[in-house]
Formats: sequence, C-alpha cells, structure tokens
Amino acid sequence: MNRLIHLTLVATVLLAACTSGSGDPRTAPGDPTTTSTSPTTTEAAPGPAPTSNPTSTSTTLAGSTTTAEAPREPTWVPLAAGEVEGDAVTDADLDLLASRYRVLVAQNLSPAQRDRLRELNPEILLIKYQASVSAPPALVESHPEWAVRGPSGDPVHSLNSTSLVMVNPSDVELRRARTAQATAAMTEEGFDGIMYDEAVIVRGDFYRGFDGIDPETGQTWTMEDFRAAQLENVRSIRAANPDGFIACNSVGNGTRYFEEIEWAHRFAQVCDALVAENYRGGSGDPGHVESEQEWLDDVEMGYDVDENGASLNAYVEIVTDRPGDETTRLRA
Repeated sequence: MNRLIHLTLVATVLLAACTSGSGDPRTAPGDPTTTSTSPTTTEAAPGPAPTSNPTSTSTTLAGSTTTAEAPREPTWVPLAAGEVEGDAVTDADLDLLASRYRVLVAQNLSPAQRDRLRELNPEILLIKYQASVSAPPALVESHPEWAVRGPSGDPVHSLNSTSLVMVNPSDVELRRARTAQATAAMTEEGFDGIMYDEAVIVRGDFYRGFDGIDPETGQTWTMEDFRAAQLENVRSIRAANPDGFIACNSVGNGTRYFEEIEWAHRFAQVCDALVAENYRGGSGDPGHVESEQEWLDDVEMGYDVDENGASLNAYVEIVTDRPGDETTRLRA
C-alpha cells in the first residue's frame, strides 16, 4: 500500500498452530476440491515459523521436493512487509529480524545489511516492494497512455494520495515495464522476489478510476476487467521469473482483505503469497476492529486459499517511526 512509504518496520504476525515441517515458505498447491474447516489459531512467540505438516509435499526455491503420507496442514508464515529503513536498523535489530522472519520486504536495507541477514538466517527471503497500479506523476508524464483517467480526462489519484496516480494494468507496454522491473530486482539487485502491491483488488469503489476507458476495448472498466488485467501482469512476472518469490498484496473492501474467494484462488495459483496486510484496521479504516465472526471468516478464507494454491498468509500490524517520536522503533 502507499502508506508503506517511510514505515520503519512491520510487526505482529499471527500463525496457525501447525506441526513443524520442511521450513520452506513455498508449498505445493493442495487439492482444489478440498473443503477447509476453521482451525484454531494462536499468537506465535518469536522464533522459527510453524510450517506444513511434515507429511505434505513441499517445493523449495531450488525446486527440490519432499513427500510423505498425511494431508498437509495449511500454514501461516511470518512476513515483515514495509519499508525497513536501513539507517534506523541496528545490529541487534538485524539479529531479531533474522530470528523472527522468513520473508522480509527489505529494499531500504543496504547490501551489507542484507548479506548479514542471510548469514544469520540462510533460509530468509529478502524481497522488494513494487507498486502495481500506482505511480509517480513523472511516469505518467513520460507515458501519458498509461494513466487511468476519470470522466474529466484527468489522471486519477491513487487511494488518498495527492502525489501518486493510477496506471492502467491492461496496457501491454506497462505490463512489460512492470515485468522488467520485477526481473531486475531478482536478477540484478540481489532480491529473492517482490511484494507486488495492490494486486488483488476487492472493493469496487476503492479506486475511483474504474470509470476510465480500457484502451484495448474502448469500453468502461469493470472490476472483473481490472482483476483480470492484474492477474495477467502477475502471470507475466511469474513466466519471466519461475523461481522467484512473488507475494501479492490484497486491497480489501474498506475493512477486510479477503472476500472474493474465486479471485483469491486464481491469484494463489500464480503467487507464492497472498498478503493480508492488516486485519485489524483493514484498508482505509484504521479505527475498525473486526468482529469475532469477521475474524473467523478471514481465517477460514486464509486456510481455503492455502489449500487451493501455493500461498502464504500473514497477519501484519504496521508500526511507524514518525519524526520526533522516539518511542516507536521496533516491535516484533
């Protein structure tokens, strides 16, 4: 999300109670006909994440597999998502990050800090944040055909931002540019993958730009069109980077992140992760606290997605380090 800019770190992760397994965050898709049941969830203490049942089939980044007998248990894997500010991170912080997280969005760490994390935890995956449908105005000025425009013809601003504008995910050249950007992160910049933000849009009016015109058809956008274009973008990135780690961040309906299970399944077949960035506040309403039933529904959705595709689901609470506020540094 755009609010990740200037965030120091992400904090709390909720895990399902699962038996230990291979420890790899990439797991093979389950049977798409599986019917999931609501599991009991517990708050995890710091340390290695629970993983799939050891009798499941697990696929590593290198492509090796292990196979056993009983059905796999869905897994909640800790993921720190946010822009970790390198200058604010101490050696002690690196020790904590390496011991607690298996996936870290860490483009603001220096190469030396990333090397240190890999020394401390050889299994950690360091990924880079990448926007999907928002861009600085300079990009739209150089490529005006990429902009999503409202009825007035003016570019539509992204979310509540006055500095970022929406770009059209169905534009073929933009798709190539996003794919090249992701590929460079994984092949030239030393990252294991990307967190593709705003990929799974749920709420129909979350962005106001859907009344713009699809350049491919000349017709008005629908949510189905938008999701289909986003899915094609993720497929393009996957085709170019078959072994890279792709986490797709979901934009919810204002209070919740997963609602449309059919589209969640489609993205789960391509991504390694569907990230629910913040269950507590949801998207666009930081004061909202989910009811017990909403929480149970979200847990059910997470397990169902996990059983129907290779996905990772993380509970994340964002902690900022605002200028002048010395009380908030690192909460993990």
